[in-house]
Amino acid sequence: MAFSTYFVFIIVVALAMKAFFRGLAAAFKKAAPAQAIAGVLLLALSLYTGYQIPKPSMIGALRWISYINVSFEDSTHLGVFHSSLQTAHTICF
Repeated sequence: MAFSTYFVFIIVVALAMKAFFRGLAAAFKKAAPAQAIAGVLLLALSLYTGYQIPKPSMIGALRWISYINVSFEDSTHLGVFHSSLQTAHTICF
C-alpha cells in the first residue's frame, strides 16, 4: 500500500511540474524568458517551502509559500519523533 501511494504521488507531482513548465512555455513567445521565469519561480518555491529558510526569517510578502508544504509546517512531527526516541530502550552491539 505504501509503495503504490508513493508511486501515485510521484506521478502526480511529475505531471504537475510538467504542466507548470508547459504553461510557462505557452505564455512566452521565446524560450529564453520562459526558462528564466521558470528558474526563478522554481528557486523561490524550493527555498520558501520551509526547508532552507526558516519561517521567522522569511520575507513577509513571500511567507504564504511556506503553507504549500503542509507536512513540515512548524516542525511538529520532528518534536514527536525526538520525544519517541528519548523513551526508546535500544541495545547497541
